[in-house]
Amino acid sequence: MLSLGEDDVTKTLAEHFALWLAENRSRFPVKVVAYRKSAEGATYRFVGAPRLRLRVGAYQVEIWAAFRRDWWDILVEFDVFLERASNGTYYCKECERYRVEYDPAAIVEYFPDPMSLYVKHSFEPCLDWCQEKLRNDRLLVLHGGDGVNTAYIMTKRELRERRERRSGPSSEVLVTPVLARR
Repeated sequence: MLSLGEDDVTKTLAEHFALWLAENRSRFPVKVVAYRKSAEGATYRFVGAPRLRLRVGAYQVEIWAAFRRDWWDILVEFDVFLERASNGTYYCKECERYRVEYDPAAIVEYFPDPMSLYVKHSFEPCLDWCQEKLRNDRLLVLHGGDGVNTAYIMTKRELRERRERRSGPSSEVLVTPVLARR
């Protein structure tokens, strides 16, 4: 079990993610394995989903689509900006900024340690996204052109509806199952 009460702000987000992943790897719909580590963070790959990468940076957990050995587009990101309150608890300073600037009624959650904040704010939402999107009935759709790349994960029905609404030529570069056939 993770030591969630640990008050260790010296660990990076990537180090916290690695600890959390060690305890939660089996909850992902596909195996998640370390791919590359650097001073900026860590990158993981999904076994069976060869075009996707999970990247943990300084302030975010992101899932990217890769194509032709390059990052194509970000599919989703879960930002978290750790800040310590005067009472010793932790919160996301971006959530506080949103509350102050846009929605005074917004609730900013406070946590006893960095890990608790990261789990609630980024790691669990990332896991939820993976459970929803990394499935056999999903397609990875890459669009490109004029220097702009986009990526989506959708069902066949959603793709068909999107194509029916489209006017003009397609910018689809690749349509492939998210999960490789086993």
